[in-house]
Amino acid sequence: SAIFVETSTDVNEKLQLKGAVRYESLENDNPINPKISARYQASDNLVLRGSLSTSFREPSLVQLNSDLVSLQGLQDFNADGTTNGGTAFIRVAVASNADLVPEESDNMNFGAIWTPNDQTSVTLDYWTVDYKNVVTLESAQGKIIANPDSTDIIRTNGTLVGVTTSYFNAASIDASGFDLEATYSFDTPLGQASIGLNTARMLEY
Repeated sequence: SAIFVETSTDVNEKLQLKGAVRYESLENDNPINPKISARYQASDNLVLRGSLSTSFREPSLVQLNSDLVSLQGLQDFNADGTTNGGTAFIRVAVASNADLVPEESDNMNFGAIWTPNDQTSVTLDYWTVDYKNVVTLESAQGKIIANPDSTDIIRTNGTLVGVTTSYFNAASIDASGFDLEATYSFDTPLGQASIGLNTARMLEY
């Protein structure tokens, strides 16, 4: 079950503020995620906007409850770090993890909308998303390299035959970038037409 509340107010003719909060009741978590945003009409042709918010994402049912098996091309290693034979297709078991916690993020967005005339519109937004407790999967090859004698590394008469991996909550991911959109509309003998440009660039991940 969930409850969502949103409110907005016009501080003056140019500035509008909005606030929102969402509460969810889940079996293993009770997250509260707020959001605040602002829109400022700097001039007849320019709007500035920004927002701050938090969010979350639950682990999937597969990650929490389902165990899978596949074949992967892996290379065996010795305890001293030297390779032990060539690459072979090895059974890799992916174990579920019922102790996973939801991913969380802090989100920030600042942008501008410029409309120099009735036909042209340009929108530019800069954003950052800081993730915590990201759900990811252990690397089978990485586990072999880190500790070839681990109990998760299965051998028969010394020959590598299987690796067990699991989902886990990683530390964090910091991402940022910008989105640019431009459109131009015009009349033609057949009706109104428009051309546009959309581009996005990742600055950090």
